[in-house]
Amino acid sequence: MDWKISVWICAVVVIPMLILKHFIFGFHSISFQWAEFSLITPTLAISGARILDSAIKKAKNFQISSDIWFSLIILTSYFYSLHILIFNPGRHTFFTETGVFLMLICLNRSRTV
Repeated sequence: MDWKISVWICAVVVIPMLILKHFIFGFHSISFQWAEFSLITPTLAISGARILDSAIKKAKNFQISSDIWFSLIILTSYFYSLHILIFNPGRHTFFTETGVFLMLICLNRSRTV
C-alpha cells in the first residue's frame, strides 16, 4: 500500500476524533474512549503495519532504525491506553494521540518516497 493512502486513512479517522475529543465529548467520556479504541485499532493495523513489520525485521537483524523507536512509541501508548480503558475507565487515554503520531510518520514517509 502506498504511504499516501496510509496518510488518508489516518487523517479520515484521526482528525474527526481530535475535534470530537477536544471540543464536544471531553477527555474523560468513557463511551468516547471506547469509540476511540474501536476506530484506532483498525487504523493502526492498516496504516501502521508497514512500520511495525519493518521494525520487527530490523530488530531480528540487530539493526537500529527509527522504525523501532516509532513502533515502541506507538505500541506503548496504544497498550497503555487499552490498560487504562479496561482497568481504570474515565482516566485520560492516548488513542487519538497515537493516531496523530502514526499519521505524522506516514505523512513523513509519503513525502520522502
